[in-house]
Amino acid sequence: MTIYDVENKTYDPITPEATISYAMSMTLPDSDQRMLCEMFLESPMGMMVYKRIEVYELQDKIDNCEIFKILMIFNINNPGKAMVILLDFLEYYDRHSKKANVKDMMLEVYPKGFYDESTFINIIDNYIKTKKVKYAGIYLCE
Repeated sequence: MTIYDVENKTYDPITPEATISYAMSMTLPDSDQRMLCEMFLESPMGMMVYKRIEVYELQDKIDNCEIFKILMIFNINNPGKAMVILLDFLEYYDRHSKKANVKDMMLEVYPKGFYDESTFINIIDNYIKTKKVKYAGIYLCE
């Protein structure tokens, strides 16, 4: 279930690499996970995600490291897609009143994989730019 009621939603399939990344994210010791998270937060993509969380005061709703893990699992290197993932995490929080973790997101939001390019563009054009979703302003920097 996602916030986007997109008809004919299609996904990029979950690759073997994504499966391995997911398994690693679930089995790494906490100290290694923290180290990877710190490395992510120092990267341009990590800084962008963290700045949005900080500016919009979302620390109580979002765990930076969990977003990083989803970005890693789906090999996301597009800032727009990273922001859509951030919005998905916020929507999850609103529905469940708790921070999402990787397992939650993989089971509920991304069980078929991450949105393919045409679905992603549809989400941006028809849901975020038109502000049909609650947190569109975060994507649009408003």
